[in-house]
Amino acid sequence: DTIVQGMSGFIASTGFADKPVKVGTTVSDLLAGVYCATGILAALHQRHRTGEGSRVDISMLGASFAFHAREMAGFELSGQEPPRTGNVSPIGVYPFDVFECRGGKCFSVFCSFDDHFNAFCRVIGAPELASDSRFATKEARWERHGELESLISDRTRTWDREELLKQLLLLRGTEAFPAGPVNTFADLHRDPQLQHRHMLTPRKGGAFQAVGNPIKISGHWEDKVSQDAPTLGQHDSALRKEFGAAMAGGGAR
Repeated sequence: DTIVQGMSGFIASTGFADKPVKVGTTVSDLLAGVYCATGILAALHQRHRTGEGSRVDISMLGASFAFHAREMAGFELSGQEPPRTGNVSPIGVYPFDVFECRGGKCFSVFCSFDDHFNAFCRVIGAPELASDSRFATKEARWERHGELESLISDRTRTWDREELLKQLLLLRGTEAFPAGPVNTFADLHRDPQLQHRHMLTPRKGGAFQAVGNPIKISGHWEDKVSQDAPTLGQHDSALRKEFGAAMAGGGAR
């Protein structure tokens, strides 16, 4: 996976200016699987319509490269490599970043417009930043985003993260903007929205929980408990019977 991430543009476009990094999860493996499933569904639909079968051909490289349409379009237009900007948006908007609160907990925000920025500054207790001529426009905030990041972080580090997010989510109208926690896996383990979506399902053996299916289809019953992996030969007899094979010798070998 890491090799294909490097070959496809993921590593070149991820990380900070002085160091490229790979994506945390095995994204190239997973993308190939998702595209393969989509291709199979399209082929089945074609067979249903025409009666003709198809061969579905997916490569990890192609699937990973397909996710870089924006970066490749920028390169085609400018001839410049897409910059690695870490947690900062590459589209010239700030604050679009990750900030730290007390205890090292982090959150992310996306302030696109002046009303967003003004409200954010007011909530974190830094209204003077909104009236500072250095940050008066979107362009000025982007040009000085390193300086602005430091000033914002000085305030956010004094906040409890959950309390700050609660205050940000109370914003309404033109002042409202996206904000959310940077969850650890311990946070995810007890996340109420993931629980509501049945995205963590207990294993039948009870030792741990498994990641659930993100696709929810109306009328389709979803298991509340994930089945354990079968033991060697557990389904031998049933499979032999299903496929009409002679039962020679009994169990698995």
